[in-house]
Amino acid sequence: MRRYDDSPEDAETEIRRANDASFDADAALHEAEELAERIEQENPQTPEEEGDVVARMEAVQREIERLKEEAADAEQHVFDTAASWGL
Repeated sequence: MRRYDDSPEDAETEIRRANDASFDADAALHEAEELAERIEQENPQTPEEEGDVVARMEAVQREIERLKEEAADAEQHVFDTAASWGL
């Protein structure tokens, strides 16, 4: 196991990168959830518009599920990175 005290600059760099990736994943998830909320607020007037809203909502929901997994993986990577440095 690497030790933080042996190379604090390397440790900080790796931990910062992991944190940045986790932050980016959370931000992307939040953005997708906001889009889903905006789509829910739409008021389609025709069957075609309704079909478009349904299709976009399904696509956004799939993206949200993918981003949830990505965010969880990124968060785990932060913990794993810190642990690999003995923190």
